[in-house]
Amino acid sequence: MLEEHGDIKVFNNGEILFKEGAEGNDMYVIRRGKVEIYRGNDGHEVVLATLGPGDFFGEMVFFGDKTRSASARVVEDDSEVQVVNKDTFFSFINEPIVMEILERLGQRIIDVNNKVEKLTLEDQSRKEYINKLFARNWDF
Repeated sequence: MLEEHGDIKVFNNGEILFKEGAEGNDMYVIRRGKVEIYRGNDGHEVVLATLGPGDFFGEMVFFGDKTRSASARVVEDDSEVQVVNKDTFFSFINEPIVMEILERLGQRIIDVNNKVEKLTLEDQSRKEYINKLFARNWDF
């Protein structure tokens, strides 16, 4: 049903579809190719997912926070992505309770993403500390 709505766009490897923290009004459906969802913090990049045909992303701006919780980058040339705006998406939803449930689920996902990123960065810091420790010249 959603396949009939939205614009189809073609992107190449390395193109940024949106950046973390930016406001958004669209979601995306991958028709061909691959897209990487990632977050950045203090110069470290954490890849949350690599998505392919049939996967969708960016929908979280429709529920809860209106800013992007992560960035999206195309990782395969000639990736075909369908762009669906908020109004089109919501035309498929008629019941207020459905919206409330979706908003709560969206917020829960944002919270989980934040926790995963924090744990990943803490793990990276530990690895860097251990590597520095072992890289020292120990004179006994």
